[in-house]
Amino acid sequence: MLPEQFKSLKLISECPVCRQKQFPAEIRLIEERPAGQLLHIQCKSCQSCLVVLMSFSEQGINMLGVLTDLGSDEVLKFFRRGVLSADDILAGRAEFLDQGFIGKLMVKNEITKN
Repeated sequence: MLPEQFKSLKLISECPVCRQKQFPAEIRLIEERPAGQLLHIQCKSCQSCLVVLMSFSEQGINMLGVLTDLGSDEVLKFFRRGVLSADDILAGRAEFLDQGFIGKLMVKNEITKN
């Protein structure tokens, strides 16, 4: 929950992609904890998306935003997955080094389009 003293602030004043001032946005709360919130923000003008980590302290609000092509459901899925292990990284590297990696990737991409 946003502390009372910060409720009147305009936290993001323009879209970082299309630069529309006071841009209309769809904001979805992904996760809320006492230390802060994880938000997915989509500009309704250009459809670009941001994942924003917002934390609160006595000094004010800290925000870290990253442009993404992920939808809010995908962000939630990856957020809930948890931390990658060393085994996950090694398995990904082995998969990437496999000779048929690009072909597999393209086949998966075609399947998801249909």
